[in-house]
Amino acid sequence: MNLARFFVTFFLVLLTSRILHPAPELPQPESKLVLPAVIESSNFQSEYLRSEYKAFLQPCVGIVGDGVGARGGRHKGVDIAVQAGTPVQAGATGQVVKLNDSCPAYGSLASGCGGRGGNYVVVQYANGLFGRYLHLLPGLPVRVGQAVQQGQLLGLVGSSGRSSGPHLHWELRKGRPLGRVLKPSDVGVQLLPPQSGVV
Repeated sequence: MNLARFFVTFFLVLLTSRILHPAPELPQPESKLVLPAVIESSNFQSEYLRSEYKAFLQPCVGIVGDGVGARGGRHKGVDIAVQAGTPVQAGATGQVVKLNDSCPAYGSLASGCGGRGGNYVVVQYANGLFGRYLHLLPGLPVRVGQAVQQGQLLGLVGSSGRSSGPHLHWELRKGRPLGRVLKPSDVGVQLLPPQSGVV
């Protein structure tokens, strides 16, 4: 009984001392969002990029073949099989920084034309993001230095360069045109299924 009375008294004293003498308020740090220069966490980075590019467009809709990391990790983009001549649109507003328009419409697996990418367009978007659109038909409607709007025609799907059939090889890179490889989901693109009659 004495032990119970002791604990009741102890807690009453503790409670009243907290009420009469509350702990001093500590200064609150300024609320600033500080992002590290290099973000190692791919989950955090993906969320950050998705918020930056929430309206990024898929360049064309077709059958998605090999994705990023396929072929033993050597594949750096996404292959989208569609009919030759299918329009390819810019994923976001940016500027054409590089292109090749010198390859025949159809290459082969032995072709090295355009560095194996055939006819291609490289677009620089905001925040150091680059889109690479490979295996296009000759006669590209854009030029280096040209500003492009989201959804603008960059070219038509072909099979130029090292290719076994009509498809778009689409890459997203961070930092420079051949920089760190990103997946479409890193910028909020969920690849759409093909529409009937696309291929």
